Amino acid sequence: MMSEPSKPSQPLVSCLIPTYNQEATVEEAVRSALAQTYPALEIFVSDDGSSDQTWPILQSIERDYAGPHRLVVRRNERNLGIARHAALLFALSQGEFVCGIGGDDVALPQWVSTLVCAWQAHDCQPDLVAAPVIDMDATGQCHGVLAVSDLSTYRSADDWADNPPFIIGAGLAYSGRIIKQHVNDFPEGLNHEDQLGVLRGIMGRGGITLAEPLVKYRRGGISRKLSLHTGEALRRKVLFDARNDWLYLSQVLKEAGDVLSDRHVQRMQKLIRRARYILDLEAADLGTLLAMTWHHPQVDAGFRIRSLVQLKCPGLPAAVNRLKNK
Repeated sequence: MMSEPSKPSQPLVSCLIPTYNQEATVEEAVRSALAQTYPALEIFVSDDGSSDQTWPILQSIERDYAGPHRLVVRRNERNLGIARHAALLFALSQGEFVCGIGGDDVALPQWVSTLVCAWQAHDCQPDLVAAPVIDMDATGQCHGVLAVSDLSTYRSADDWADNPPFIIGAGLAYSGRIIKQHVNDFPEGLNHEDQLGVLRGIMGRGGITLAEPLVKYRRGGISRKLSLHTGEALRRKVLFDARNDWLYLSQVLKEAGDVLSDRHVQRMQKLIRRARYILDLEAADLGTLLAMTWHHPQVDAGFRIRSLVQLKCPGLPAAVNRLKNK
C-alpha cells in the first residue's frame, strides 16, 4: 500500500507587535494578527508605557480572545524606545520564524502563511524574508504598493554598505536563529532596529524578497520623519540623528568592522566622529563651545560652523527650509 506524501511542517512562528500611544489603531492591528490563517502562531503584544488608552484596549482584547493562537499581552513599566523594546520582544519569542507589525499597521490574513511558505521553499535557509507593503495613510485609505529592495542581491557586508537596502519593518521577517544570536545587541537609546537586523541577516545566511504585499503599512507612525519647519524642530532633529548615528554606526563597526572594506570603515568612523561632535557641542559650556568651533582635530571647519548654527541659531536654517518648500 502506497503511503501518503508527507505534509510540510508548520514551524512555530512568533508574531511581535510593539505599541506606544496608538489607541486609535492598535485594536485593528492586533485583531489582524489574531485573524491569521497560519495555525502554529504565538502573538506577543507589548505596550511601551503608553500614556493614552492603548493599554486598557490591549487588556480588553486579551480578556475577550478565545481563538486558536497563543496571545501574550504585556506592558513595560517605563518607555524603552524602539530598539530596546524590540530586543525585549525578540527575547520573549520562541519561534523558528519571527515577524512583526506596528501597532498602527494591518496584516492581511495570509501574511504569516505566505512568509513561511516562501521561507520553506528555500529550505528554511534565509535569515531574512522581505515583502513590499501597501501604502496606507493615517485615515486608513490605501495608495498603492511600496516596493522594497531585493535582498537576494546582497551577499556581504560591503554590498549592504555600498547601497543600504530599502526595507520596511512591517514587511520584514527573520529566522529564529538570527534573532537568538543577537537578541541583546541593541544599544540603549537607539531609535530603530531594522537595518541592524538586515545587516545581521546578510552576514548570516542572506535574504529573499517576495513580490506580494502582505501588510498595510500606515504612514505617520512613531518612526515618521520629523518636521524641519521651526528652529526648535530642526535642532531636535539634528540631535536625534546624531545620537542615532553614533549608537547605530558604532554597533555596525563592532559587529562588521572586521569584514567591511577599509573605505566603508573610514566613512563610518568619520560619521561617528561628527555625531559625537554634535552631542558634545550641545552639552558644552560657552567657553568649550567656542573652542570646539574654532578648532577640532577630527571635524572639518565647515561642519563645525554648520553644527553651531543648527544648534544655537536653528531659526536661520529652518527659515531656509520653509522657503525651499514654498
